[in-house]
Amino acid sequence: LAQHGDVIAVTTSIGLHRELSSDWNEVSFQHELKRRVYASIYNFDKVISTFTGRPPLLNRKYSTTKLPLDIDDEDIFSGRIGDAVAKLNSNGWDSSEDRQPYPATILRARAMLARNREEMLEVLE
Repeated sequence: LAQHGDVIAVTTSIGLHRELSSDWNEVSFQHELKRRVYASIYNFDKVISTFTGRPPLLNRKYSTTKLPLDIDDEDIFSGRIGDAVAKLNSNGWDSSEDRQPYPATILRARAMLARNREEMLEVLE
C-alpha cells in the first residue's frame, strides 16, 4: 500500500490528473499516453479501495483528464493517429465496421467502470 500512495503522489505532482480544457480535443501521442497512464492508475486506485476498504486517493471531482480514445496502439505509434481519430464517434469509441477491441478499448471501459465504483464507494463511506 505504501507504493500505491507513492504512485498517487507522483501522479498528482506531475499533473497526470489535470488536463487543460483547451487540450480536450487535441489528439497526439503525448496526450493519449498521458490519458492511458492516468486511466490505469485511476482504475487501480478504485480496485485497491474496494479490496482494502480505504477511501480512494484519487477523486474524479478533482480530475480533468479525459478518457483515452478507442484507438489502436499501432495507429498511435505509426503516426496514423489522424486516420484512427476519423473512425471515432462523438463519444470517442471506434465506430468502424471492422472494429476490433484494442487494449485501449478495455482500458477505457475499465476507467468508466472505475467511475461508477467510485460513486458506490462514496455511498458506502
